[in-house]
Amino acid sequence: RKAAQTFRELVQDYEDRALPDLAENSQKDYRRYLKNDLLPRLGDLRIEEITGGEIVKMVEQIGKRSAVVARRAFTITSVVFSHGMAKHLARHNPCAGLKLKAILGKKKVIREGVSLSEDQLRTVLSKLPAIGRTNALAVKIILACAVRKGEMRLARREHLDLGNGIWHIPAENSKNGKAIDIPLAPTVAGWFGELL
Repeated sequence: RKAAQTFRELVQDYEDRALPDLAENSQKDYRRYLKNDLLPRLGDLRIEEITGGEIVKMVEQIGKRSAVVARRAFTITSVVFSHGMAKHLARHNPCAGLKLKAILGKKKVIREGVSLSEDQLRTVLSKLPAIGRTNALAVKIILACAVRKGEMRLARREHLDLGNGIWHIPAENSKNGKAIDIPLAPTVAGWFGELL
């Protein structure tokens, strides 16, 4: 196998050998960051040209848009270089010794989950007819089942057992990669029935 010369080639080797071992959602996540943030900045650089200074510059540039994305990009870059070192494709990891806190500052506290009071919930529910029946039902199901919008979007007829009041979310549709069975109250099963 030809040794990787550029960061793009190193990423390709990582994608071929290591990425398939991750959960499907993690693979999608990594590929998105690689495509949108890492390869445009580092892809054409030779591996030995990528220094800690290049990494700091990249993280700072991305951090102007989003500190969360910058932190994730840094982590994935470090993972790719660690892979390269393990496979003798890279001599060093330019992320080693760098501290995100020093580059981006203290990590901001992530806001707590949003919860609606009864009055807020009544207000939201009263406004739902304005978005159309299908969207209104989807929002009501999301609220009733406490699922992510992506899980709702990926729901299919074959995932539902409305007679027994069960919504099966397959592993490939859940964020953590584990299948979930959600019990459905009769009213919620009726909402799903309307969507079919």
